[in-house]
Parts: sequence; C-alpha cells; structure tokens
Amino acid sequence: MTATATSDGVPVPPDANDPLLSDEGLCAADAEMSSLELNDALAPLLGFSGDRNKRIPGEDEEIREYKNAAFERACPERAS
Repeated sequence: MTATATSDGVPVPPDANDPLLSDEGLCAADAEMSSLELNDALAPLLGFSGDRNKRIPGEDEEIREYKNAAFERACPERAS
C-alpha cells in the first residue's frame, strides 16, 4: 500500500492505483489488517486525518460506513 499520511497525519493525495480504492482491495486489506489499522489507512483517502487521535467520532463513523458498503458489495461475510 502507498503512504496515506505524513508523519504528522496530514493526508497525502491518493494514488489512483491504491488497492484501498477498490472494493476488492478493501476486502483483501481487511483480511490482513486490524479494523483500526484499516481505518487509519483509509481515512486520508476519504479526506480525514490518518492519525486516529485527530479524527472526530463522526469521521470514524463515515469510514466505517464506507468500508461496510464496500464489504457488502465485494465480501458480504465481512460486512457488519
């Protein structure tokens, strides 16, 4: 995966080839990462900080909704 944030959590523009931009890529990443790690990696792609301590609860909820929508489409067994 590509870098998603600088060391201080500032989002880096997404790479068009980043696997997290596809439903299948999210499913594969979910199998390899914890939910918190996946949220941290996905956050900058959605315009949020990669540092979970700098995100507000509503942003984390948007990340979860985004992941679950992708999971429902590509790997329903992972949707919650």
